[in-house]
Amino acid sequence: MVNDNGIKSTRLKTQKTESKKKRSFVWKLLCAVLVITPIIFFAVLFYSRDPVLVVNDAYFSALYGPKRLLFSRLEASLRLFRPVKAVTIAENAGADIVVLALEDASPRPFCVIAPGRYAGSLRRYAEKYPEIDTGILGDEPGQPPGRAQASINSSLLWFSADRNADYYRAGLAAGLLARGEGRILVFYNTLPLSGQQEAFRLALRERGYQREPEMISSREEYSSFDDVSCVILAGHAPEFLNRNLNIPVILFSWIDPDKTSRNTCVIFDDSHWTLIVPMVLGIKNSGPLAELRGRSIPSKMKFLPQRIENKGFKKLLKSFAERAWQTG
Repeated sequence: MVNDNGIKSTRLKTQKTESKKKRSFVWKLLCAVLVITPIIFFAVLFYSRDPVLVVNDAYFSALYGPKRLLFSRLEASLRLFRPVKAVTIAENAGADIVVLALEDASPRPFCVIAPGRYAGSLRRYAEKYPEIDTGILGDEPGQPPGRAQASINSSLLWFSADRNADYYRAGLAAGLLARGEGRILVFYNTLPLSGQQEAFRLALRERGYQREPEMISSREEYSSFDDVSCVILAGHAPEFLNRNLNIPVILFSWIDPDKTSRNTCVIFDDSHWTLIVPMVLGIKNSGPLAELRGRSIPSKMKFLPQRIENKGFKKLLKSFAERAWQTG
């Protein structure tokens, strides 16, 4: 005989199991909706915002590094919470081509960022679209180095690298890498201004380095590298690089770190891709009709830990990245 009570009990268990599965499915579906809905909302909000357009060319991309450029673009997009688009053009493109490329990328961008070599093209763009703010990274012709200017009735705002801050942090790093001994050489294309040299020497003294650093023009023939403990490359130094000496190097450049010499320990990157966020914030905080004032941005200090054996040096160099230089 079949036990009716057993059948009923089995049915009840089956029904309870199915009920639990349904409840579990509903809860999972609800959780998925709660998670996905804000993601979709913020994604739609993100892509609906006007983009930041960044003028770019193939030559720069090759030296800067395609992957590095992609990460810089993603980082800037997340920090600004709006799309950042690269407008890639030929190195020798004329002003009209640059304007057309920007128009094709977006009819109404949030703002435009470009390096100083495209200043002429950006002036043409600003004349055509005066309501769109534009940031140019470089020293404006006819203005003191390190000054950024916004002119009345112009949407152009010039930015420059804060070399006082850069040389101060470079001095801290050089004093550390030199270990208070040996000579420190600074190769330059343009002689650092007195304020920059002051910042550099002050930082060296803070690190206990008492000797006078040697400033050397890249146009000079220089081959005396005995007793040198650190080299700062703010200009060309082919004689030094060709010798492939095992001397710590601090490099002022935006070149891909993987393309630098094996003894390069610190890089000061002043590229427009690296400085997108502070440039955009500077543009929107000041506006095209703001009072004329200097606007300079410290370069991004990047140290290469895999090329530094001393672990204590790694921690100190990392701490130098956020140090500031006060002029008064």
